[in-house]
Amino acid sequence: MNKKELKFILQEGEGYLIEFKERVANIDKEMVSFANGAGGRIFIGINDNKEIVGITVTNKLKSQIQDIANNCEPQVKIFMEEYENILIEALREAIINAVCHRNYFEYGANIMVL
Repeated sequence: MNKKELKFILQEGEGYLIEFKERVANIDKEMVSFANGAGGRIFIGINDNKEIVGITVTNKLKSQIQDIANNCEPQVKIFMEEYENILIEALREAIINAVCHRNYFEYGANIMVL
C-alpha cells in the first residue's frame, strides 16, 4: 500500500472488493461475505464517509482478527498489512462456498442469523 493507491481507493469508495470499517466490531459479517465472493479487502480505520479516522494497531488487535478468521468453517485465509494508522485485511475466496462464523451462516448471497 502506498499513498497514491490509498488515495485512489478512497476516491472509488466501497464496492464489491472493498469495505471500510471504522472499528473491528461486527467484522465477521464482512469476512464471511468476502470469503464467499471473490475475496476482497477490509480497511479498518476508515469510516463510511471515506475519512481516515485511524485505529491503534496492536498485536492484540491482530490476534482478535485472526481468531475471528480461524473460527470460520472452513477457516478464512487472511493477510494483514498496516499503512499509517490503518489496518488492511485482505481475504481470499473460500474454496467451499458456505462459511459459518458464530451467529452467521452464509450460502451464496443469503446471510442468515442462527
